[in-house]
Amino acid sequence: MMRLVAWIVAGITLIAGYLWWTSPIRPVARHFDSPPPLQGVLSVNSALQRAVVEGREEIAGGEDIAMDAQGNLYTGSADGKIWQRTTSGQWRVFAQGNPLVRPAGLAVDEQGNLIVCDAFSGLLRVTPQGDITVLVDSFNGERFGLTDDVDIAPDGRIYFTDATANYTMHNYRLEALEGRPSGRFMRYDPTTGETDLLLDDLYFANGVAVAKDGSFVLVNETFAFQTRRVWLSGERAGQSDMWQHNLPGFPDGISADDQGHFWMALYAPRLPALESLQSLPTLKRILGALPEALWPKPVAHGLVLKLDAEGNILQSLHDATGETMAIVTSAERYGDTLYMGSLVRPGIGMLTVQAN
Repeated sequence: MMRLVAWIVAGITLIAGYLWWTSPIRPVARHFDSPPPLQGVLSVNSALQRAVVEGREEIAGGEDIAMDAQGNLYTGSADGKIWQRTTSGQWRVFAQGNPLVRPAGLAVDEQGNLIVCDAFSGLLRVTPQGDITVLVDSFNGERFGLTDDVDIAPDGRIYFTDATANYTMHNYRLEALEGRPSGRFMRYDPTTGETDLLLDDLYFANGVAVAKDGSFVLVNETFAFQTRRVWLSGERAGQSDMWQHNLPGFPDGISADDQGHFWMALYAPRLPALESLQSLPTLKRILGALPEALWPKPVAHGLVLKLDAEGNILQSLHDATGETMAIVTSAERYGDTLYMGSLVRPGIGMLTVQAN
């Protein structure tokens, strides 16, 4: 019996050693505060279950949403297309083909062009006629790893994220395990064609939102459960600070509405199993060599937050069943409707909300 146990232990040790040696990541230990309880303003409710989902047949993985001045709605899809929902409610393919691979973040500029973060191709411009131009796909000679989200300031300058410099859309979850931040937050000036680096070493730089008055811009760090603010005007221009910390989930897209509020989509609630691993780099390295199917999985719990300009949470919208809305990656309010996209779910969610 003892010999059998010894062989089993030796076998497990050999397998673990092989996985450790062949792992694609070199993790570091990380520590997190306990997530805030879902009570008070964060209390679970059924608000998102009242959403109506359109475009299920047409759109697979519409991660973000944008609306033009005429009221046409746009989203990308996993098959590399950009879709337009016309004011009559009809969906049609608006743009497709090279260099579109996987459209992610979207915004509309003053000229009616659609500015697109393509996860593989960089920052793009799509004209109202559907013509596509690559604005920028690298910085200091280094190609972007995963161009993610975008917003446009009142002065026309474009703010966008390169979520990770070390991974791509195919394997970006490895960065969550590795714990080494490589995300970048950038600004592109369409007048000069120049790109500036605003912040680096971000824990998966994701959603971007410029304040209504243009005084600051926000960027979400998905794998740190926090949001940073970069001041664009006033005495603090160029400085950054923490706007939200220790969020109840993985922050993805964020947007500003016409009343100065922000809407934040949380991909999923926090994962205690994943966070408990973060202080154990050896175990994380072994896990990184295993198929992602064996990793802790996100909970299908739809969650969107409404916040004021100072980062105070005013309201939370939930679908704890995950049946109507889950894995929400964007939330944009236009008029009295909140539009929601998902990286993996089909269609676009639409929920009537109060405009104050």
